[in-house]
Amino acid sequence: MNLLIHKYLTNQASAQEQKELELWIDRSAANKTYFEFQKRMWNSAKMREIESKINVNDAVARFKLKHRVEVKELKKAGEVRRMRVKPMLFVRLAAACIALLIGSFGIYKFLNFEESNQNNWESKVALSNNETFILADGTKVSLRKGSKLTYPNKFSENKRQIKFSGEAYFQVAKDASKVFEIETENSTVQVLGTKFNVKSSGQSGEQVIVEEGHVRVAIGNREKDLYANDKLDFKKSENRIEYSKVSNFNEIAWSNNLLTFNNTKLIDAIKDVNNVYNINVSIEKPCLHNILLTSTLDLKEKKAEEVLFIISTTLGLKINTLDKVSFQINGDCR
Repeated sequence: MNLLIHKYLTNQASAQEQKELELWIDRSAANKTYFEFQKRMWNSAKMREIESKINVNDAVARFKLKHRVEVKELKKAGEVRRMRVKPMLFVRLAAACIALLIGSFGIYKFLNFEESNQNNWESKVALSNNETFILADGTKVSLRKGSKLTYPNKFSENKRQIKFSGEAYFQVAKDASKVFEIETENSTVQVLGTKFNVKSSGQSGEQVIVEEGHVRVAIGNREKDLYANDKLDFKKSENRIEYSKVSNFNEIAWSNNLLTFNNTKLIDAIKDVNNVYNINVSIEKPCLHNILLTSTLDLKEKKAEEVLFIISTTLGLKINTLDKVSFQINGDCR
């Protein structure tokens, strides 16, 4: 967002980018405050730059013209006429140089504002499934393997901002005075205190599932408020957003270790198991796809083989192991 603000202030932003920035500013008081701060920094830097503009070469030329140094051979070898310069001229030149340095320093600080802030940020990449991190405000973040979380050592006074890619389950600490903001490649998610899952697949799109509370998702110039049991799917290739209600939270069972099936077709139950364990389970015969399963499975400390054994035994089926991550369910048609 800092890059977009900079383009706006330098009149380089397109009409679409200007609209996107305006929507972002209107989204919260914290956003507006941050924009005004950046704008003041920019105007201050520009004023110092204007005040400090001076053609150093012309100044030096005028100096030499007015106080030309004439070296002549005098009767006494080595004697040179001493040049007398008005003291006030040195004062004016020194003041101009100081103004130039101050203006340059201000511009440098503005352009490097974001970079200096980034020095206080840390990044974590989950090396295993369901790695948990506690942020400075007490927010709990559970990451799936390979997901990346970037966060500051200390949040600002008016906003809690992080950056994220992959899939994570958030339990955001409540703080009505500071909005919690998650930036992904495709969207911005804002909350005050809630439990939800975010899946950012980069080129594929985004998915947000809210278990508790209220979140606001912004994708480009489109915004949507989501509440408990709401699900948002963004298909990036089609630039399309879908909204739906979830009857269970099996899609985030990787974080809460709970699978709930209520007259669920076997083919759908197996999709949930595949998602949790990142495995490939197939069903040998199509006639078995629609067998109904009702069960609640606690996945804590259970391996995929154990869960598949429970499901197959409950339904009177068999499970065959093909390799470390591939399995097949088979049995007689009914």
